[in-house]
Amino acid sequence: MQDDLDAASAAIAERPTSVALASPTGGEMVGFQQTGANAIETDVLVKARQIVSDRDFSTGLTGAVDAVRVPGDPAFSGGVFVPNGSTNLSAPIALTDNFVRVKGSGGGTYLQAPADHVFEATGADFFQSEFSGFRTYSGNDAFHIWPAGEIASLNFTDIVASQFEGDAFSFAAGLTSSKFTRIVADSTLGNRGIYCDSGINNDVAITDSDFTNLTGPAIKTLGLTQLWRVNGLRVEENGQAGVAVFDLTSAVAVQIKGSWFEDHHEYLLKLSGDSDDGVMFDGCVDAGAKDGVGLKASLFDVGTNRVLFGSNHFTNRTIAP
Repeated sequence: MQDDLDAASAAIAERPTSVALASPTGGEMVGFQQTGANAIETDVLVKARQIVSDRDFSTGLTGAVDAVRVPGDPAFSGGVFVPNGSTNLSAPIALTDNFVRVKGSGGGTYLQAPADHVFEATGADFFQSEFSGFRTYSGNDAFHIWPAGEIASLNFTDIVASQFEGDAFSFAAGLTSSKFTRIVADSTLGNRGIYCDSGINNDVAITDSDFTNLTGPAIKTLGLTQLWRVNGLRVEENGQAGVAVFDLTSAVAVQIKGSWFEDHHEYLLKLSGDSDDGVMFDGCVDAGAKDGVGLKASLFDVGTNRVLFGSNHFTNRTIAP
């Protein structure tokens, strides 16, 4: 009998501790220390809060992005981690501020917005933001970055935009000082890989990326295109009749190096505006147009503008056209 009483008393004594541990701040009661020399002592609550995930909020990724913002000092806002799995979005993730950082865990992180954009930016300007390590599926542009003001210093890394129905990356007036690294844009439903609607598009780097199965240009700009560096781009199965691989306006110092072009329907480059000596191809391979059409009289629709050539290979040609 005494043993039963002792057990009951112990259970009653432990109950407050169990309740406290189960509370939202219960992790304060559990210690944690990382392995390795000079590791400090902390608690599980502090450790767990070091990473903010979309799974932490009932409002998902939108809530997580809002939570890491620092009002009045957005440059010190934190980042959001999206773990493996599919996240189904009922509306675009609204990026209403600068300094957004979203990182996935790789190909296993899948953001789906079948009826709209995945990310949509509005407001006065949008800059110094980073996106990396996830796949997207969208019923419109995957990234629709259309603020009223400046768009600058954006980094896109290790992103696969698949089955989008608009553009993989769509920008309003003027994209500057931005990088696209190891990007895949692949959609038989999609239009363009990168689209810049107007303004001055300055200092953009595209590296080791792959644009395939697009119905529109791999890159289309309507404003001045200057200081773009395209290196290691593969474009295949691109475009429809009348659609060029690159459709640029007023190009200045655009370098396209070490890139591969295959099975495109039309011109490799369409160039308009004042673009004298504005585009250079070097170390590129062009495998010609598809469906047995062969090459056009020229791969280039450039008007009176000139194109510079380094050492390239064009199918059925020994010199640049």
